[in-house]
Amino acid sequence: SRDGTVSSSLQARFHSMLSAAQASGEYDKAIQGIFENYLNVRVKDPHLEALSLSQDWFCFADLVQHSILASQSFSLQAYLPFVSVVFHLLFAGPAQAKIVYPRSQYEVSQ
Repeated sequence: SRDGTVSSSLQARFHSMLSAAQASGEYDKAIQGIFENYLNVRVKDPHLEALSLSQDWFCFADLVQHSILASQSFSLQAYLPFVSVVFHLLFAGPAQAKIVYPRSQYEVSQ
């Protein structure tokens, strides 16, 4: 059935992105890059649901990162790759987006 195909395709995308995010291990850089680029991606979202959900995930990432640094709970890092996966599922499309390398950390250190 069509629903089964869509479901398995979504599942495959989820696992593919999760594997890629986990393999890089650069969760902070990935999240920073997403933050600096996601508003430039064109997406059909007339009710801004993806944008609203993305803000929740940025808050989640910030809370997890703060907890890791404040309490040295490095086991929480296992949750950070899911942020990249969610943003991929919310904002990825067939058109190639122009992505810029994260520069805010560089600008802060200057």
